[in-house]
Amino acid sequence: MAREEAYDTSQPATETAEEAVDDVENELLIEEPSAPLSYIYRHGDRSAEFLSVEILDDARQPVEIVESGAPILVRERVLFHADIDDPVCGFLIRNRHGIHLYGSNTELLEVSFGQVKRGEVLEVIFAFDCWLAPGLYSLTVAAHTREGVSFDWIDGVSYFRVASPVEMEGVANLNATATARRMALRSRRESANLTRPVEV
Repeated sequence: MAREEAYDTSQPATETAEEAVDDVENELLIEEPSAPLSYIYRHGDRSAEFLSVEILDDARQPVEIVESGAPILVRERVLFHADIDDPVCGFLIRNRHGIHLYGSNTELLEVSFGQVKRGEVLEVIFAFDCWLAPGLYSLTVAAHTREGVSFDWIDGVSYFRVASPVEMEGVANLNATATARRMALRSRRESANLTRPVEV
C-alpha cells in the first residue's frame, strides 16, 4: 500500500481518457471500463495507461473459471498520453505462489504498431489454449518500450481459476494419455534361466 501511495503521488496529473481522445482529430470510439482497475502493484511513467484488461472465452464473454485446455483471450486496451514509437504490450500468468508460468508480448509475437500518437487507444488481444492444471492464477499486464522502460505495469490486475474433470499434479496440463496391456506370465523355469549366469 505504501509503494502504491508513493506511485500515485509521484505521478503528474494526467487528463482523463475522454479529454485525451477529444484532442485527436480522428476521434477513436472506445468503451470505458465499468470500474477502475484493481491490482496488487502498479508502476510506470504513465506515458500510457491500461483502460481495461479482460479475460474472455472464445465467444468474447468475460470468464472467471476456465476449463483446462479451453481457448481464452486476454484483451487489453491502452490509452497513450504521449507519442510513442512502436510500443510493446504484453501479459504474464503467475500461479498462487507467484511463479511465472507463461508470458508473451507483441514484440515476441512480431506485432508492430509503428508510431502511436498521443490520445490513441490500442486494443491488443492475445489468444491461446489454456493448458494449465487446475488452480488459481493471476494476470499481470505491461506496456513498455522495446528496451523495457515501463509506461504502465500492473501486477494482479485480474484472477481466474482453471478447472478440470481430470485430476493432475503440477502447474501445466500436458494432456497425457495412458495405455496398458497384460503381458504373458513366465514360467518359474524361464525366470530362473533369465537370472542364471551365462558361461563364456
